[in-house]
Amino acid sequence: MKNFNPLYLQNLDINMPGLKVFHLQLNRHLRELDAIALHQHEFDQLLVYFAGRGIQIFQDRQIFVRTGTVVFLKRGCAHAFRETVGRRPLCLAIDFNFDAKDERTNSSGQLTQTQMALIRQQLSELMISAKSDPAANQLNVAGLILQILDVALKGAGLLSVAKTNLESPLLKRVRLAVTDPANSELRLEQIAAKVGYQLDYLNRLLRQQCGLTLGQLRNQELISRAKRLLRQDSSIGEVAERLGFADQNYFARWFRAHAGMTPSRWRKQAR
Repeated sequence: MKNFNPLYLQNLDINMPGLKVFHLQLNRHLRELDAIALHQHEFDQLLVYFAGRGIQIFQDRQIFVRTGTVVFLKRGCAHAFRETVGRRPLCLAIDFNFDAKDERTNSSGQLTQTQMALIRQQLSELMISAKSDPAANQLNVAGLILQILDVALKGAGLLSVAKTNLESPLLKRVRLAVTDPANSELRLEQIAAKVGYQLDYLNRLLRQQCGLTLGQLRNQELISRAKRLLRQDSSIGEVAERLGFADQNYFARWFRAHAGMTPSRWRKQAR
């Protein structure tokens, strides 16, 4: 990765049905280590390699690691790594736990260029949030990490991070409702009514499917759209208008509350 900077996010408190995320780190292997001895963890672990070559050993298997290799290790699985000639490996490690009844097993795979590009983009946004204030951007950080997990696990030949279908008909309807500019000034109760539910009951259904409430989903979808638009050449006022914000200053305050910085500063760092 160009302009690589280490990233360490400890003591994460990300919870959704069947999944808890604890830590995330992106770093190169130490120069003095060309091998990592056999060891195991009390949590599930996902490894994504962005550079370097080596041999990953687990469950009496040896796989050759290169750029794009992804490895999923169940808790308690003894594993080791041996570096080969070339650049030191650059590895993303995410520590988490699936539900104890989850039947997913140790697996590995090779991410496509599209999947790698998606993860790189999500990591770039994660670094921006981490540089400002991860606590203040908790929802944004959690959403980005879950997206990374989702893409990487699929690349390893496993299902997405949630047991339920993250794109169920209900969730699709909710996403359309919360991103419709015509609904931008509606209260959450009114948006829930448009979807066909009372707010409290809809929140219970959404928590079961994706771990978020209607309000959190609306903020997540809007902040994601705002960032996509800010990467383009549109002015801040045009972005606000396209998202349904009548007041550019209000949009700027809203964006700062959820992204940890102003729209103009976020766009400058993202570029």
